[in-house]
Amino acid sequence: MARLGAQGVPAFLVGAELVIGFDKNRLSSLLFDRVVECPKCRAKLRLPSEKGTLRVTCSRCGDRFETST
Repeated sequence: MARLGAQGVPAFLVGAELVIGFDKNRLSSLLFDRVVECPKCRAKLRLPSEKGTLRVTCSRCGDRFETST
């Protein structure tokens, strides 16, 4: 955590997101989302969970694909 610059307590690392302090709303959104990988460029995309089949456009390469959450 010190390497990431986390100097507050508590500090949470959720995926690639660093949350300093207890922010219940931000932690809930990070924990209850689903991270999927773009099949074309392998970028990590955060999607809402339990929404059925979603049509996704990758923010990095623009590829469109479907995934179920």
